[in-house]
Amino acid sequence: MRTLKISLVGVILGISFVLNVAEAATKKIFLLDSYDATYAWNMSEQEGIQTAFKDQKDIEVKVHFMDTKRNPSPEFKQEAGKKALDAIKAYQPDLIIALDDNASEYVIQQIKDIPVVVCGINEDPKKYQYGENVAIILERHPFDQVIKLFKDLVPTAKTLAVITDDTKETSGAAVVRLKSLAPKIKESTGIDIVAYHEIGSFQEFQTLVQSYQPGQPQAVSGLLIYNLHTFKDENGKVVPVKQVVKWFIERNQLPDLNVFDWGPQYGMLAAVTVSGHAQGLEAGKYALRILGGEKPNTLPILDPKTGDILLNLAKAKKLGIEIPIELLSVARTFDKMEALDPNFLATK
Repeated sequence: MRTLKISLVGVILGISFVLNVAEAATKKIFLLDSYDATYAWNMSEQEGIQTAFKDQKDIEVKVHFMDTKRNPSPEFKQEAGKKALDAIKAYQPDLIIALDDNASEYVIQQIKDIPVVVCGINEDPKKYQYGENVAIILERHPFDQVIKLFKDLVPTAKTLAVITDDTKETSGAAVVRLKSLAPKIKESTGIDIVAYHEIGSFQEFQTLVQSYQPGQPQAVSGLLIYNLHTFKDENGKVVPVKQVVKWFIERNQLPDLNVFDWGPQYGMLAAVTVSGHAQGLEAGKYALRILGGEKPNTLPILDPKTGDILLNLAKAKKLGIEIPIELLSVARTFDKMEALDPNFLATK
């Protein structure tokens, strides 16, 4: 296991290392990340934690990646959980911050004697057998808001299909929430969500996308794309997410919606996001309160709402969509579709 004295923002490689926020660290925090250092959402969570800790002079943080997004098999997750538990035992932290659901499912449920802050939780927290040692921050994407935005951009829109990968702890939870919101969404926008697809195959994803395009028998007004990170090829190997995105952006002729920054950045039309930075910031604040003497189970469950409206102007122009000036005045915009860049797959 490597030990590096660097800033948290600079964490981009490796599976586990130590970050020293101050020279004389007295409180030890184990930062358990469900995924890997290439996953932008988690790195923004880590940046939020760094913001919370920036004025602290007595904190040491060890970061450990489980790498379960790129390796989604149950067997790998179980083994990653065992390795994380061993690392925690060796480090003997004063507190754990755990990012996203896999850390909770495969590690935190088994820990009852160390204070923990979990954030980025997509599932109902009742699913996990948390002890009184755990404080909770939820991740709830604003699907109703992004579909309202879709209606504002495309007033004639009537139907929408949802496509995501089959990671149960994120995509599964998102589909459950979308289905619960669907009646109110239809009532308020007139848009009917006609299908929900949780799929594991890249080939099936390609077939579905093509089947919904204009002129096809089951054509829809738009697509809501959630996760694209665990599609497998014909050999059972996970297809890199940027390869999936590139294929999609090159071929999709429909308005496409997302709830992550990378959607419009890479070339999708629009997103309304929750903020990974806000998740991490609140987790860091809770950690400091617990280290200051408060009990984790006395802290209320949080659902941070801070986020942004994102629009891709190049995609809007390609689709012939005129964006209302009132949206342009409040949105974060992108002038190009990055996935169409010849060097897109070569960049991190």
